Amino acid sequence: MPKIIDKRNAIYENLRQIEYQNNVKVLFAAESGSRAWRFSSRDSDWDVRFIYIVKPCGNAGAHSQKDTIGMVLDDGALDISGWELRNALTLLQITNSEISDWLHSPIIYEKDEDFYQEILALEKEYYDPQKSIFHFYAIAKEHDGRYLARDGGKTLKRFLYYLRGLLACVYVEKNGAHPPILFEDLVAATIQDDEIKALIQAMLVKKRNGREYDHELVDPKLLKYCEPLDAHVGALLKTLRPAIMSYDDTPIENLYTEMANKYGK
Repeated sequence: MPKIIDKRNAIYENLRQIEYQNNVKVLFAAESGSRAWRFSSRDSDWDVRFIYIVKPCGNAGAHSQKDTIGMVLDDGALDISGWELRNALTLLQITNSEISDWLHSPIIYEKDEDFYQEILALEKEYYDPQKSIFHFYAIAKEHDGRYLARDGGKTLKRFLYYLRGLLACVYVEKNGAHPPILFEDLVAATIQDDEIKALIQAMLVKKRNGREYDHELVDPKLLKYCEPLDAHVGALLKTLRPAIMSYDDTPIENLYTEMANKYGK
């Protein structure tokens, strides 16, 4: 527990440092990736993602006008990166699922409550399920093609990324909404087979108790279970055509102006 507390303190300290050095205000910061999904290993790194707005005065840093700010600390164990507000809102408008993952993370380090509620409402307004399915299937196939096909599915981390991508597609297809961030909630919402659920749970226990790149054989039943799932989503994508939408920029501009006025003094 002390190590987790120390890491959280380091995260808070570095967010303050980022604000000071870059003349920005962090509006929202959360954990992303395996720690947010709750299948991190004992030595998993910390992936902090944040949204910020540039302040008009103060200690302007060299990076203050960039669309992104990032730093990697502790020999890669702590990765902190953020997107400027206008950039983040533009990407949210076209259903960038990474930002949705951040917004729904169970580990939130800080947030402006007004900003948080308003950006959640915008996410719901602009959400396109079809684009989301394309996103999650691309993640699944990246890990399938680049990693699983190469090492026979032995690395639990890569298989879990692959499986999460497929299950996220299934969830979005059925519900038309962003999938649960907690992996166990996603499994519960998409899988009815108790044996498969038990095998996944056993795999999660191994992953959490092991090291990040331990090689463990994935149960053949799980690999077999994914085959028709993968085929279904692949066939589904051939029928989808994400809508070409005409976006109303007014809500985005209003939120940007509100935050600029709030923190621009």
